[in-house]
Amino acid sequence: MLIITVLGVPNSSSTASLQQVKVELKDAVAGITELNLSTDQIMVFFVESISTRYPESGIAVFIDGLSDEPDRTNDVRARLAKLVGKTILLSFPQRRLSECLIRPFQPELGFWSSADESSGE
Repeated sequence: MLIITVLGVPNSSSTASLQQVKVELKDAVAGITELNLSTDQIMVFFVESISTRYPESGIAVFIDGLSDEPDRTNDVRARLAKLVGKTILLSFPQRRLSECLIRPFQPELGFWSSADESSGE
């Protein structure tokens, strides 16, 4: 499961507009064939900006849960970060900066999923 967390979303964003961005992100990411992910395997969460003092501040995006697989090269990861970052920047033009970071996923350090429970593991 790939998890995309978007921090710094403008407080004025409507539920409908966030839903549209969510669909665009999921479709775009699923379109990177090397990731071998369907839209159902991608979760997107938005966190509104908690500071009204700096409404022009940027947006930070974190991508978690991307396991290492041979097709998921550094170039593919760089394409993913750029695609997600640009999608967010276009979706929230009032923000002047968008940065996207892919965090390493190391399940051996601790990981659980309800999907494991349904498979009997």
